[in-house]
Amino acid sequence: NGYHVNGSTIDTESVDSLSEGLDTASLDAREMEDSEPTTPDVSEAPVSTFQNGEEMDASIKKMKQTFSELQSCLMDREVALLAEMDKVKAEAME
Repeated sequence: NGYHVNGSTIDTESVDSLSEGLDTASLDAREMEDSEPTTPDVSEAPVSTFQNGEEMDASIKKMKQTFSELQSCLMDREVALLAEMDKVKAEAME
């Protein structure tokens, strides 16, 4: 019907200009995606690589520790279940 809840009418010119603005923004975004990425400063690369290596080593150490703790918990649980199973077998034999 052309009327909004607030009583204003639809302005087709503003809708067209909004549409054109969105098209322009979309084109600008595509141009930014297509542009070549900036190259990092080569002088910072060794420091960054060293820091990444240290972080990776720390992460690997933490993962190994976590898996070791997990394996220990699983082994403890296995022993407890085997003991309980032996107990149930002994009761069944009586």
